[in-house]
Amino acid sequence: MNGHAATQAKTRFHHVPSKIDVPLQQEDDENGSVEVDLNSLPDDPTELCTLLEMEQTPHIYWITIALAYMKHAKVDYAIEMMTKGLETPTIANDRSESLPMQSCLLWLYLQKAREAIKAPFSPNG
Repeated sequence: MNGHAATQAKTRFHHVPSKIDVPLQQEDDENGSVEVDLNSLPDDPTELCTLLEMEQTPHIYWITIALAYMKHAKVDYAIEMMTKGLETPTIANDRSESLPMQSCLLWLYLQKAREAIKAPFSPNG
């Protein structure tokens, strides 16, 4: 990523926090939440998706984590987050939960298309 793109990503996603607290359904933990560091996200979002699904977390947490992946130029992981989130029963069965996530997923695919257009063409693959 060139310097301009990195600066643009930082200003574009300035509203994405560096950490979020994901609320837990069962309050075994003293504070009833798990802190997720959005500046050091795993390369495989499966564990985060499992946590969010098991805790029946609202759409805003899924979207915030997806935007954090976008902030770090990892659009494929952001798409994976949204896709898995939309498959969870809590979100799939509630339009007020699924519509914002569908909108975010659409935006992510548009961003991916924009990146593909900007990428240099290579006739050999």
